[in-house]
Amino acid sequence: MLLPRAVPVTLAAAECKTLKKRARGARTAHRDRLRAQIVLAAARGRDNARIAADLRITVDTVRKWRGRFAGCGLDGLADLPRSGRPRRISELTRAAVVALACQLPAATGVPLSRWTGPELLAEVTRAGTGDGLSASSVLRILAEHPVKPWQYRSWISPAPRPSKPGRP
Repeated sequence: MLLPRAVPVTLAAAECKTLKKRARGARTAHRDRLRAQIVLAAARGRDNARIAADLRITVDTVRKWRGRFAGCGLDGLADLPRSGRPRRISELTRAAVVALACQLPAATGVPLSRWTGPELLAEVTRAGTGDGLSASSVLRILAEHPVKPWQYRSWISPAPRPSKPGRP
């Protein structure tokens, strides 16, 4: 029985440089490092079985990433989108939560020095855009963004006092 031939891999200079950087990078994710090592070994002319033995992975893994690189280049080494449950909170609601969190509480008439999850939820619900939200959902939405309202404090000042006689 004849085995299928390995897909030939040729690298441009820029691709080779990028892959070497990924393969040797200290902060490169393990999966990206492994994929770069597979492609670099394939470009050197090694067969799938030898690459798999050297890297201690299966031949199927080598075949997959070698073929994906040959078909799509460096973009082929990225993970494909996966299916999953669709989001229940709309983008409009998410944007409203983030926009509200970016405002100071006093600007919306809420007598607080800083936002909390339940207070943001109450204000979003009052505005009519927070149907079906919870305080943890609000905090999860903010965790996706660099918005951290609990780290900012504003001051609520009483009305200015009239000056005492004899004082400027």
